[in-house]
Order: sequence, then C-alpha cells, then structure tokens
Amino acid sequence: LKIVVDLHPPITTISASPVYGNYILPTSMIILSATDTVSGVNFIYYRIWNGSWHPIPGTGVGKGNNFYVYSGPFYLTKEGTNYVEFYSEDNVGNEEATHNVTYIVDTVPPSITNIVAFPSVQLPGNYVNVSCDVTDDKSGVKRVFLEVEYPDGSFSNFTMYHCGGCGYYRNRIYNIVGEYNFTIYAVDNLGNGRKSSVHHFTIQGGNSPPITTYSLNPSSPNGKNGWYITPVEVTLTATDPDGDAIAYTEYRIDGGPWITYIGSFFIDQDGE
Repeated sequence: LKIVVDLHPPITTISASPVYGNYILPTSMIILSATDTVSGVNFIYYRIWNGSWHPIPGTGVGKGNNFYVYSGPFYLTKEGTNYVEFYSEDNVGNEEATHNVTYIVDTVPPSITNIVAFPSVQLPGNYVNVSCDVTDDKSGVKRVFLEVEYPDGSFSNFTMYHCGGCGYYRNRIYNIVGEYNFTIYAVDNLGNGRKSSVHHFTIQGGNSPPITTYSLNPSSPNGKNGWYITPVEVTLTATDPDGDAIAYTEYRIDGGPWITYIGSFFIDQDGE
C-alpha cells in the first residue's frame, strides 16, 4: 500500500529589476517564481490593479475567475501605484494564500530650482559657489552634477555636495577671465535625469592698467647725429595683464589734442 500525501501549497515569490525600494521603471521586469517540493507547481496566477483590476473581475481564471495565468515576465507601465496579487496552485489542488505587493512606477526626473552662482561676478583665483535645490518625491535624488563651460570652450563636470534638506552646492576657484556657462544635471535612484537651463557667472580681470608699447619704422634713425631724414611710421600695441579687452588707445603729438588710435601713423613734420 502506497499513500501519497501533500498537505502544503506552493510558495511563490516576486521580484523586479531594476527596483529601488518599491519604486520601478516601466521597463522593470516583474518575475514570479514558485516552488513545491512534493507534487510540484501546476499554475502561478496573478492580477494587477492600477486604478482598475486586470483582468476585469470574473473574466479571468483562478480564484473567482479574477486572475491571469503567469507565463513569463511582465511589465507595469502605468505611472504611479500598481498592486500585484499572486498565488500558486500545486498539482493536487493545494492553493496558496494570495499575496499582495505594491510597486510604484516612477518616470519623473528630479526637479531643479533656485539655481544661484554667488558671487555672479568674481576676480580670478577666488571662489564662486553654485547652489540649487533638487527634489524627487518618488525614488529620491541619487546624484547632482555641475557642468561648467569655460571661456576658452573647455568643459568640466563636478559632483555637487548635499548640504541638508534639498540643497546642493559646489564651491570652486576659477582663474580664466571671461563668462562661464553652467548647467546642473540631477538623476534619481532609478536613473531618471533632468538637465537645467544654462546659467552664467563672470570672472573679471584685476585692476592692473594696460601696457602700451610702440615700434618705429625705420626702427632707428637713418640720418646723422640721431636724426631721421624720412617720415617715421609709429605703431602702438596695447595689452592688459589681466586679460581684459582693450577699450581704446589714445596718443598725442607735441602736447596737442588726444587722438584715438586706429592704426599706424606718421611723424612727418620737422623738429623734435
């Protein structure tokens, strides 16, 4: 006489990937897995609620004709809260109690507000602090980055530091004179990302005055005793030690009125 007894239903588990807590993406794979070491698993059943039940109650299979038969991984694509109910049945009819798991589909990237560069105008070799507020009311903020475009066209990326609450900052020294463009990029724990609009700050040159030099043509006197015997062409060149643009250059001859320099000029009058 052989008596076979199976008193226990299968055990079913659920998993999602990728997942953060109970937050998932529409592309996260939902997998059900059941085990029964005696008679074996016959069917796994599941249904979904995301504002209404799927399948429509009474139109499916399983308990109360309210479930789907699980045939492989599935996805939850509706933004917000999704309930998954599931259970299994073994090959002799033992039914597992129904389990319920809540997943929240998150497709919304973090919000970036209150972007400030302070001071907005700074001298070379001094700090500019870029700060902002970043919030994400679902899976949460994972990282915040500062991307800076330098006046010379080069780029750098920096991780911003969390300073409590929803605040983030990065305080750095900048040396190149000119206007800087910067954006902030924030990503949540599921990889949803947002990039801010472009903002600006300026590094101005110091207070050093321009330096003006001259060159002559001919470069040295072509007559006797240090005198020129032909008109002398004078060329002026101005540079700024701080890298600032030269606004204008002026000159005057023999104490006469100041003249705006627009190009080389000639000394062609007799005398010193």
